[in-house]
Amino acid sequence: MSEHQVEEIVDRVRTQLGVLEHTLDGLGALRGSARNEDGSIVAHVDGRGALAGLELAESVTRRDAAELGSEILATVHEAARRAGADRARLLQDLRSALG
Repeated sequence: MSEHQVEEIVDRVRTQLGVLEHTLDGLGALRGSARNEDGSIVAHVDGRGALAGLELAESVTRRDAAELGSEILATVHEAARRAGADRARLLQDLRSALG
């Protein structure tokens, strides 16, 4: 194997390592957020879709508890869906770069 071929391999590995590090950083920083239609509920999830924060406006105290619970769950689910979509994009970019 020539020195030039070795340099090409090393360069390719460095590039792939950079892409991997970028992906890992992106996964670590990944968050998803969503708000309901009137903005009275805001949910934040981490990169795994676990609830990391929930903001409720004072106006939600006047709502029916069952409806409020359902709306909170729907908002959290949307935040998790967004985080999952971002995670999927990062991993697809990684697959493309390594493929």
